[in-house]
Order: sequence, then C-alpha cells, then structure tokens
Amino acid sequence: MLKLAINWQAEHPLPPLAEEVFLVQSNGMAQWLKLNIAADREDGGLGIQAGQRFEMPSRFLWSAYRAVLGNDKVPTASPYDKATLQWRLMRLLPELVEDDAFRVLRHYLTSDDETVATRKRYQLSQQLADTFDQYQVYRADWLEDWAQQRDRLSRFGGQQARALPAEDHWQAQLWRRLIDDIETDSTPSHSVLSRGQIHRRFIDALHSGRDYSAYLPPRITVFGLSSLPYQTLEALAAMGLHTQVMLMVHNPCQHYWGDIRQHAPTRQAVKDAVAAEHSESEQPLLATWGQQGRDYLQLLAEFDQPEDYQQHFEKIDVFNSPADNASPTLLQQWQHSIYDLQSLPEEKNILSKDSLEGDRSLRFHSCHSAQREVEVLHDQLLDAFERNPALRPQDVIVMVPDIQRYAPHIEAVFGLYKPRTGQERDPRYLPYTISDSSLKSANPTVNAIEQLLHSDQLRFSLSDILGLLESPALQRRFGLENSDPSLLKQWLEQAGVRWGLNREQRAQHDLPSESSEPSEALSANTWAFGLNRLLLGYSSEARWNGIEPSAPFSNSDAEAIGALWRLINTLDGFSQSLQHAKTPSQWSQFIGQTLLEFFDSDDDSDAPLFDALNHALEQWLDACQRADFNDAIPLSMVREELLPALDDSGLNQRFLAGCINFASLMPMRAVPFKMVCLLGLNDGDYPRQQPRQDFDLMRRREHYRPGDRSRRDDDRYLFLEAALSAREALYLSWVGRSIRDNSVRAQSILLAQLRDDIAARFQLDNDAHPTLLEYLTLEHPLQANSPRYLDTLQSAQYFTYAREWFDEPRSSDRNTTLKAIDSNEAQTLSLSDLRLLLRQPCDVFLRQRLKIAFDDGDDSVLDHEPFSLDGLDRYQLGQSLLEDGAQDLSPSGLNAALDRAKARWLSSGQLPPGEFGLTLIEQRLDDVADTLSRYREQSQALIQPLPPQAIVLADELGWTLEDWTRELASTASGTPHYYQINLTPGTLRSGRQLKYHRLLNDWLNHLAASSLGYSLHTLILCEEGGVRISPMPAEQAAHYLKQLISAYRNALAQPLPIQLEAGCAYAHTLATAKANHEEQARSEAQNAYESRLSASQQRCYASFEVLWEHSGEFLRWMETLYQPLVEHTQWTQGDDIVAHSPSPAEGATS
Repeated sequence: MLKLAINWQAEHPLPPLAEEVFLVQSNGMAQWLKLNIAADREDGGLGIQAGQRFEMPSRFLWSAYRAVLGNDKVPTASPYDKATLQWRLMRLLPELVEDDAFRVLRHYLTSDDETVATRKRYQLSQQLADTFDQYQVYRADWLEDWAQQRDRLSRFGGQQARALPAEDHWQAQLWRRLIDDIETDSTPSHSVLSRGQIHRRFIDALHSGRDYSAYLPPRITVFGLSSLPYQTLEALAAMGLHTQVMLMVHNPCQHYWGDIRQHAPTRQAVKDAVAAEHSESEQPLLATWGQQGRDYLQLLAEFDQPEDYQQHFEKIDVFNSPADNASPTLLQQWQHSIYDLQSLPEEKNILSKDSLEGDRSLRFHSCHSAQREVEVLHDQLLDAFERNPALRPQDVIVMVPDIQRYAPHIEAVFGLYKPRTGQERDPRYLPYTISDSSLKSANPTVNAIEQLLHSDQLRFSLSDILGLLESPALQRRFGLENSDPSLLKQWLEQAGVRWGLNREQRAQHDLPSESSEPSEALSANTWAFGLNRLLLGYSSEARWNGIEPSAPFSNSDAEAIGALWRLINTLDGFSQSLQHAKTPSQWSQFIGQTLLEFFDSDDDSDAPLFDALNHALEQWLDACQRADFNDAIPLSMVREELLPALDDSGLNQRFLAGCINFASLMPMRAVPFKMVCLLGLNDGDYPRQQPRQDFDLMRRREHYRPGDRSRRDDDRYLFLEAALSAREALYLSWVGRSIRDNSVRAQSILLAQLRDDIAARFQLDNDAHPTLLEYLTLEHPLQANSPRYLDTLQSAQYFTYAREWFDEPRSSDRNTTLKAIDSNEAQTLSLSDLRLLLRQPCDVFLRQRLKIAFDDGDDSVLDHEPFSLDGLDRYQLGQSLLEDGAQDLSPSGLNAALDRAKARWLSSGQLPPGEFGLTLIEQRLDDVADTLSRYREQSQALIQPLPPQAIVLADELGWTLEDWTRELASTASGTPHYYQINLTPGTLRSGRQLKYHRLLNDWLNHLAASSLGYSLHTLILCEEGGVRISPMPAEQAAHYLKQLISAYRNALAQPLPIQLEAGCAYAHTLATAKANHEEQARSEAQNAYESRLSASQQRCYASFEVLWEHSGEFLRWMETLYQPLVEHTQWTQGDDIVAHSPSPAEGATS
C-alpha cells in the first residue's frame, strides 16, 4: 500500500506549489509516511518529503465545509461543538428540569447539597454533550428528524424507522430546546446550522453541477484508515466529483469476507470453529476480530464505482501473501491463513522441532509482573539483535494497553544502561523512546501546575510544597534555583513544619481557627509557624513573643529562607482567592495571573507547555462565551477543563525517532515493523473496557450501523492489524502468574483466541510432550536472578544478559560471610571506635574497612503533626529536660530551668498539639524532676573537678588507643575518690536485664579513667533507679581495653560472629541461670538477636543459625566484648555512692 502511494505520486506529480493532502488517523502514521516518502529512491522513497499536508479526517472535513460553503456560512467553531454544547447545557439544565418532560433528569440532579447538585449538573452536561456530538457524526438523520418534530429513529439501509421509545422522548425535546436556544442567541451574520445541516448543504453543493475544484486540494489520499463514519465517506465521495480522491485501505484478506460473522463471543468459538454452523470458507479470527474492518469495507463498497477509474489501473486490489517465500516461518504461515481466508483444517500442519529451533517468529512470554515483562523483553531484544545483525532498533515497536503504567518500568530497565558521562558505554544499552507518555512523567512543572489547580483540596503539607519546588520554572520565579532541596527539607523539618499555611488555612479543613491555648497550639506545625522560627533563628537566638528560634544558619542561606517566605505568602493569597466561585472570565484572568506569579516561562523547554495551557484556557473561555454561560463555578470544574491539556502526549511525542519505539496500542499505530512486541495482554486490560451511558441510543444493539465506533471492536481489529504488521517476529507477553502466590492469571481473550487458533492449525511432529503451545510459551521465573537462567539444559530458551546477578561464585552454603582480609598495619583508635565495635561489631568491617554504609534512616517527608512520641522522641525530650535542669540544681533554679524548657518544647512543634502535648511534657517533667533530685543528692558533696585526662594505651602489636577521659569529680577531703555521675532519660532496665547498649559510653570512659589509676565510681541515674559500675584496678581496666583493641583489629579483618544484644543476653543468662544455663543462654541470645537485627548484621549473618555455626567464635567474642560489661554493671535503687563509697582496696576486690 505504501509502495502504491509513493509510485502514484512519482508517476502523477502535482503541479509546482500544489499541495497534496494525506488523511491519516494518528501522528504516528503521519510520521511513518513522511519518513518513507523521504527515503532514498533506491529504498523505495521519493528522496524528499515536501508539498504534502497530513491532517486528521475530522479537521480536514470541517475546513472543506468552510472552503465550499464559505467562511460566513461555516464558522471556525460551531455552536454545536461538544465543548460549547456542554456549557450551554450547564446553563439550561436548571431551567429545563422544571419541565415534567425532563423529570428523569430532575430525579438525577436533585440533591440537598448545592455543591453535589452542581457537580452532578456538570457531569451530566459533559455526558449529554458527548452523546449529542456522536449523534451529529453518526446519526445526523436522527437529529434532523427530531428537529422537525419527528420523534423517531431511522434505520440503516432503507429499513423502516422505529418510533422513539417514550422513556427517551426527553432526548428529542432536549435537542429541540438546544436548537431554540442557539437560534435565540444567534445574529444574522452568525451561522446556527448544526453539523448535520452543514454536511447536507455541503453534499448538495457538490452535487449541484457547479465546479468546486478550485476550493479543494488537487488530490486527497486517505491512507491506512480502518474505519470512517458514513458521513465522512459520503463527503469524500462528493469531493471525488471535483478532485482526485484516493482511498488506500488495508484489507487483511484477499478474498471477499464481508458475509462472515462472529458466532460466539467467547473463546470456545475458536475451539469449535469447525462446527457445522461455520461455513467452509470462514476464518474464525476474522469473524471474531474483524467486525470493524468488515463493516468499513462494506461501506466503501456502497460508494465504490470501479467503472469510473478501473481503466487507469492494471488492478485496483494489490495483495501480497506474507508466505510467498520457499520456507515461510510459523508467523508467516499463520498470517497466510488470514490472508487466504483459511478455515480450520481437519488435519493440522506438522512442524518439526528442528525447523522451530531457528524460527523465533512467534513467541509467548508469561511473567509475574509488568516489571518482569520489561526485564524479559530487554533480554529477548538483546538476543534478537545478536542473532540478526540486520535488525535495527527502529525496526522494533513495543505496544502496551496503558503506556503510563509501563513507562516507569521501561525507564527502570532500559534506562539502567544509558550512557553516563565519563563512563564506558554498556553494550547492553538499547536506544529507546516512549511515545504517548504523559508530560507529568517527564516535566516536574506539569506536576506543579496540577498541584496548584488542586489547591482547594491540598493541606499544603511539607511534601506538597517540596513537590512544587521540583519545578525549575517555579524555582526561577522565586530565586530558589541554586538552593539544595535536601538542605531545605532538613531546615523545615527541624523548624517543625508539617502542614497548613497558617491557622486560617487549616480552618478550611474543619479545624477550629481560634484556640484558647496560650501557646497557640493549633498554629503549631504550619508554614507560618516554621518560617517564623527560621527567621528568628537567623536574626536572634533568643525566644521572642512566644516564638522559639530554630537552629541558626549562615548568611548565605538567608536568601533561600526569604524566597520560601515569598512563596508561602503567594500561596496564601492564592489559597484565599479560591474560597469563592468565579465566572469563566474571572477564572481565565485569575489563572493567567497565577501562572505569571508562580512560574518563569522564559526557558524554551517550558514554552510549549505554557502555550498549550494558555491555548486550552482560551478555548474553554471561548466555549463558555459562545454558550452564553457566565455563572460562577468552583475550581474543580475549571480544573477538569484544563488538565487534559497537561496530559497531551503530543507535546512529548517522539514516535519513530530512530530507536525502539514504546507506544500505546492505538488505532492506526500498527504500521509495519520487522518485530512487533505486545505487552500487558491481560484479562480485563485488553480489550479495554468502555463505560456506556444508559441513554446513549447508539450503543443499543438494535440501532447498530456499520461504521459505528466501539472501543472493544477497535481493540480487536487493532490486535489483528498489529499481528499482521509484524514482518519477521511477533512477541506477545502477559502477566500469567500472580506475584503473591504464583497462581495462574487469565490472559486476554484475544491472546487466548490466537493461541487456540494456532493450536488448531499446527502441531509438533511429536505433540505428546511438549505441545506446540508449550514449546512456544516461556514461563519466566519470578526473579531475574533465578537459577533457571543458569541451567544449561534450558539455556536456549531461558537466559538473561543481566550478568550482575551471577558474576560472583554461587554457593548453596547458607554461610555467606565475607572473605577475611588480613590487616596487620598498626592504627590509632579512639574510644568512639571501640564504642562502634561494641555497638555494631559488623559495622567495623563494613563501614571502616569496606566503606559500606547501610542507611537505616527514613527518607520520607513528615506531613503530619506529632500525635504521640515514639521511643526515640521520648528519649530526646527527656535528655533535653535533664540537660536543662542540671545547669542549676538549686530548688528555685531547677524549677525555673524546667519551666523554660517546657515553654521551649511547647513552642517547638515537636509535641502533640494542645492538651495532649501539655499532658505529655508534664508527665516527663515529673519523671525528670525526680531523677534530678536524686542527682542533686548524689553530687552535692562533689566539689573538686578533675579535668579530662589523656589516655595512650598500646597493645602488643602496636595498635594504640589515644583519647581523653571525661571530666571527673572528687570529694573535698580525705582519701580521694573519683566519680562520674551521669543522667539518662527513661529507664536502663528491661525486665531483669539492663539495657547495655545505653551504657557503652559510660563503660568505656570508666575503663579509660580506671586504666590511668583513678579509683572511679560510676553511677548512671535514670527513672526508678540507676546503674552502678564499681572501681577496678588499673591493670584490669587496661587489660579489658587491650582486649577491645585486639577485637577491633580482628573486626577489621572479617565480620565478627557476635552481636551486642545476643552477646549480653548470653552473658547475663550465664550469670543468673540456675540450671541448664547454656541451653537457656543460647535461647535468650537467639531471641535478642532476632529482635534487634540491623541491616549490616543481616548482610553478614542473615540469621542466628548462620551466626551460631561459628558458636566457638561467638563464645570467644562474647567473653571478650560483653562479659566484662555484664559482670561489672549492676542495677541500683539509688544508693548514696558518694556517702558510702568503698575504699580503693574494697573497690579492687569487689
């Protein structure tokens, strides 16, 4: 068909400067035509593409109406256009429903809630306008009858008209009311003709005998359309009287097949296609899938007059069998069965496995998810390019029912190998482009605009505003283009920003706008609250006017905070303006001004977006004005009119860009490709569902006419076209297994019918096992790293190019510990290094040796004010209160310090709002006051401070510990006793066991000071008591420290098979158990290990069983690292250790 079109242009060129018009159904088809016309002559093209205009049929037909009838008779936009009808109906419905003739509409629209009633009216107006628009294209005769007071439904082919059912009379009356309203609004110079009336006048003019050739293009070529409305065909036939009109139609079959019909809408129709009711010449798939094409060909036959042009052609039907070579592939044989209208054979064609080994023309792939579908596709394409060097990326098209769903998976798999600057190109990279994807997936400014248009529903949370700040155009407008988003997020979270612009904006979400709380609790965590804290933190570190300053920041960062302030103020004004409904003209002006206030559109990459949005705004306002609609409407309705402009994939269209093309399964998208891949062929996803309106008379079976459009019929015929357009290979994929439980999931009915048809026509020479379908179908494993991909017996069918999964040697041994690294080079350590050893032994190897950090943090954005405090938050609150109270332990000073701390925390936004936060902090203050009181009692006799002392300690291999002790204190007189008394919030005991992970700093400082010869008493006070560490001889403390240095050296060489919680639980159980203590200790260690398993620990020892395989090493390191800690620490109810301290000799023997 393409060759015929190009040859006709070459042999019958138009005069210079004359423009030929091609009518196509999609931009993709237009692009494909342009590329092929522009191809070199030796490649079948003309060498240049010029002098051709590519248009959609509906747009061209309207321009033809205007050219023939005159611009004064046919306006650029008709008052009967769908958009104008929608707003005219929106205006008329409140008045019309008062009439009993429209009581069915009144029943639907009635609502006690005015907002709900308006919403219903808007939706009904949309649906009615769409229905009448379809009537104008496909049932203009109905509308003409209704306009003439004939309430009937004429039928196709001269059949007798039927009376309009009584329950549907309102549609005819509504159409007449629309006509009356349009004529009332019209002026003598303004046409009020409906589309059907214009079409009829157009046809009459072209049949009047007057020559209109000067008003029409010299040649009109309709290329590749598989369906057109009867009205359009009638217009093309009339234009054929005055100019050359050529229709080039793809016919899947060389024989007449207009009389075959689908006998059953189910899969069984194919299985039983040899049943008696099927004629001998019937092709079951053509009967099932071909209704749209069959009806279109029948319509063409009504207008076709071959005697008028047959003498100019050798033949007017050009058919080429897909299986015209000596050794056709399986795909070509199946395509030939369609081409030759072959019914199902009584005896199947026998295929040998040897012939199919090299024949990969047809394959089915069943996967567990869309992600796996794309991963498998990538592997299969790499294999196809390797097998066939002549295959190029632009020879492959991949189509899916919903490109928006698959686009992230495509980017994740194909984009993984994109060339990076400074990196060697990965040979697995395949150039690709995604057509039809929404701009929202590629342009953050689109998301920002959509967010603003949803502002009436937004809480203005932290993530909402951070999402807005991803737009480069918004960053430029507010001067934030050089700001670090992660730093802004950190500032705002620390300042307590969660949601709400201010207390007034929060009131819109049914929260009280006034608060009786003196702390303004209900204003906490808003943007005004957080920004006030940030600005005060910059200008002054002192509390002012009830505002608690946030952490200070540098002068260079002040500009970003000021820009944030301007943004929030602009949003506040914008939000307040949304509280009232506006007329269309007011909305148009307001949104235009909003775009200027929020976005800098000077960047060329954003210009098409803002042009499209402004154009959509102008079109909507123009439709409202033509409909004389000037009522006030809410933002939600304006949003629905404008957002489709942001979803226009044409703004992001890169179809046929010289790469592998990913695109939606759309009509006329099935142009020929060497390899056609269809993904997502799942039951329910394809054919796509189309909701139908109960009042749409066209959708009723008794009113069907050839040429009517149906989404499901479109998809069926598109599937047929796609399967026939594959020149060398057809790749079909679906999610055939559940990712949750591996259960079977149904495939598309179309895919099932295709598989059944192939099974009914072909079989392997030994069809017992496997069957042909089993041989052609690959059931892929759930994971990309499945051992199946390494099975040499299945390597021809199952393979992967993702070598990362299998580069390392594989082992069935559960022990996956890393190989030891010998490290004898002496190092200098600090107490912090030893603390890391005790807290996370595996981290010494991973972090310090391999520089691997496991981030256990949560990157999510906090969008809600705190309603309670978790364990860490409670600890931080308690620690802060203890530090504040310890600054002045006098009764008056302590009370004043705690009052200041209370006010600071209530103003920080880190507590639950209102009484909840007040109750919580008062509870914590009671606990803290008791701890501080005991601290005062214990420390009041300590008046001689000892400054930090340096410690230098080396082991036998030269590894050295260098650090400083904490400040210690001693009594005023007598034998010197040294003390460190520390405070910690909460309790240090869980059940009967201490929380050893909270004692590590005190334990290490105790060892360091004791190794210097100080007789040190350590007391860590907490709620309900404390933990005591008694003095120990210097030699013993030095021995413990040297053991830790040696353990650190070993931990650098390989991950130690130990964990703090498990080691302490084991040691504690050994010390306290009365019988069978070893087994009980192991059980307690396992429970502790599994309850506190970190990412780094899991990486090295995935389970306690893996860890316990090294039980000897576990016990060794338990004794070295944790047994001394357990033995030297004991719970105390708060004894006065200062007043009753043992002598150094007593301490040495304790």
